[in-house]
Amino acid sequence: MIPNYFEVIENHLDKYIGNRDEIIVFDEIKSPDFHLDTYWIKPDINRNYSILMTNGVSSIPMETPERQFSKYIELCVLLPPNWL
Repeated sequence: MIPNYFEVIENHLDKYIGNRDEIIVFDEIKSPDFHLDTYWIKPDINRNYSILMTNGVSSIPMETPERQFSKYIELCVLLPPNWL
């Protein structure tokens, strides 16, 4: 059974980010293939960078060139605190 990655990621953010005021979710309304949200995690006093990450890419397995790689990924990039 494939885990509910949305829930796994939400739980991870609750544990490591904590303050939901620091997170803005760009919620995809309608998609023909899979639901994809983008999260912007704002910088704070302990984190001098923004985080832009996906939630939903992992709902569909990828074809990987080697067995050692996971078929399920999300994307994450760290950006300077003033990237807007």
